[in-house]
Amino acid sequence: MFNKILKGSFSIIVLGSLFSCEGQTDYYTQVNNRTQNPITVYAITDFNSSIQTEIQPGETSNILSTEQRGGNTFLTNPSTRFTSFYIVNNLGDTCLKDHTNQQSWDGVISRIRKMPSIIEQTYTLIVIPEDF
Repeated sequence: MFNKILKGSFSIIVLGSLFSCEGQTDYYTQVNNRTQNPITVYAITDFNSSIQTEIQPGETSNILSTEQRGGNTFLTNPSTRFTSFYIVNNLGDTCLKDHTNQQSWDGVISRIRKMPSIIEQTYTLIVIPEDF
């Protein structure tokens, strides 16, 4: 009887250890304004949150932070987090850069901690004058 209790307790400890080592991935989505004019990012996220952020020339602004269980070291397409996304400068011009193209984003993956796995993925859309 004691052996059954001991085996059961051991199983619970092992399962608990496995689940606690799952880790997480933090996603940061940024826009870098390399134009001479302020720009405004308008977006609606895939969970219906509205974003309206003004970014001054030469500045980078984090427009969305999300997290996911499990450590993911593969680049993703940050545009999938938005149902609507556009950028307008203070002259009223709309940015023509294709934000749905993963190649438009500069993606950086950083391992913050190995166990449990904590991964940060930062995606930056760089906006230049020629994008308008």
